[in-house]
Amino acid sequence: MDNYEPSREYEWYQNGISYNKRLEPSYYDVVDCNWDFFYGKQWRNAGLSDELPQPVFNFVNRYVTFFVSSIMANKTEVRFDSPIMDTDEEVEDISDDILNQSWAEFEERVKLVWKTKNALYDGAVTGDYVGHVRMDAELIPYNGAYSDVKGELVFDLVDANNFYVANPNSKEIQTQGYVQIVGRDTIANLKAEAKAVQESQEEFDEITTDTDNEQQASRFGQIEMENGDDDTSKATYIITYTKKKVEGSDRKTVHVSKSTKDYYIYQDINLETELYPVAHGNWELQRNTYRGMSFVTGMIPTQIYINRGFAMAMFNTMTTAFPKLLFNKDKISGFTTSVGGQIGAELAPGESLSNIAQYVTPGNMSAQVVQMIELATQYMRDAVGAADALLGNVNPEQASGTAISVASKQAGIPLENPRSNMYNWLEDIAKIYSDMVSHLYGSRPVIMPTENGSELAEFDFDTLQGMYKQVKIEVGPSTYWSALALKDTMDNLLANGYIEFVTYLEGMTDEFVPNRQKMIDDIKEAQQVAEEGGGDEQEFIGSLSPEEQQEFLALPPEQQQAIFEQARGGVQNEV
Repeated sequence: MDNYEPSREYEWYQNGISYNKRLEPSYYDVVDCNWDFFYGKQWRNAGLSDELPQPVFNFVNRYVTFFVSSIMANKTEVRFDSPIMDTDEEVEDISDDILNQSWAEFEERVKLVWKTKNALYDGAVTGDYVGHVRMDAELIPYNGAYSDVKGELVFDLVDANNFYVANPNSKEIQTQGYVQIVGRDTIANLKAEAKAVQESQEEFDEITTDTDNEQQASRFGQIEMENGDDDTSKATYIITYTKKKVEGSDRKTVHVSKSTKDYYIYQDINLETELYPVAHGNWELQRNTYRGMSFVTGMIPTQIYINRGFAMAMFNTMTTAFPKLLFNKDKISGFTTSVGGQIGAELAPGESLSNIAQYVTPGNMSAQVVQMIELATQYMRDAVGAADALLGNVNPEQASGTAISVASKQAGIPLENPRSNMYNWLEDIAKIYSDMVSHLYGSRPVIMPTENGSELAEFDFDTLQGMYKQVKIEVGPSTYWSALALKDTMDNLLANGYIEFVTYLEGMTDEFVPNRQKMIDDIKEAQQVAEEGGGDEQEFIGSLSPEEQQEFLALPPEQQQAIFEQARGGVQNEV
């Protein structure tokens, strides 16, 4: 392999750094400041006296946490579908099932839901979040239980600081001339990777340590182990993706290179895929830049005002809350503050003690200080859309589930843009996944669910090439407020006699009806026994009121039978 100084990729990387620094203020400074405020380090570089208290009322962290949790409250499912069966319909159906099952396994294996939540935290704090899909050639599907095939796709979150594009004024990733993923790794790992790719016995001494960590996200990313051996010292690596036209075709495929400042670990490898394996999302979009708008940035000035207002109010109470004693030192000797202590004083005839000693009452702090702090807090909450229903400050015992659900949905309207951006991000990841498995997976086993459990199916993923797969994002409510609304609806249907008790139980959740499934099984078993026992028992159940039927059907079968026999015996005695 021809290894020369990779000046082109490193120059692109430096151009990206220059663009971020020319943003006003610098992108890197904004990210560091935002992470500080999110973590509660809100007095750093404040330049204030050490005597002044430094309280932190971290509204930034609270609101970001609630907003991210609110967006993630709805269960999201990705589905692949062939909208037009223009080839073999059976093949299209099978490919949809295989792709959906493969995606479900990928989603669980890489913990995509958890990483999506972390991505939203990145977006709220920095404005951007980035996902990187890559092939790990060492992973073995199902731990080698069904095949010796190697290689599986993995998914990594990338700090937005470490994501660069050819045209930073465009948000369209797939039309970029190149995209770059930057990171830091130990020299030992980089050398081992170069050795595995190049199949060489060289020591790769050209891979050397550097201190290029100023652009890493948050101040924690800029603190590393002090340089030592290859296992602790680090270097910056640059993964560069480009697209090149296939000779004799209009098709473009993705090529990848990985380099340090002075050395190629691997160079210009054709992945045969068509999409850059990088998905980028914004919390809120900004015009003419691929960088997004952070939620935290707009809150910082108000957060500073609230913290400082509290700090000065606290300092005022510390210095003026207790009255000071003023006394004439010519009249009083041996002054003491001990309990029961005696103080000697020289009083002239007729002179009052108040003339030689008295407490001085300090001035009261203006009530406007507290009022302004409260107003700032309230207006900030209203401006960002942090309503009581969204923050959970609603007592469900004092409002119906339906009313709370409606209020919560209305309060969540300000989050529609970030939520929509997240759905687009997941859709991009799914499209990248479909593109990569169709070109990189080949023939391998897939465990498919069936009516009786599951079965092993051998599938050649190469057959997916050229097929158009539509990606659908299906969203379902799963919030507590929606559950309350469901409970209210089911309660009303049962109370008005529109549904049977067993139907009511099937429609409820275990949260509201513990041991729900056991009750359903017992009732169905009792109904089956009643049906087998003949019409007399059905008649007996039908003669009961709805409340009595619920109580009777909820009993164990043996108790039901005993009650029925007792009732039938009573009727026969009357006759």
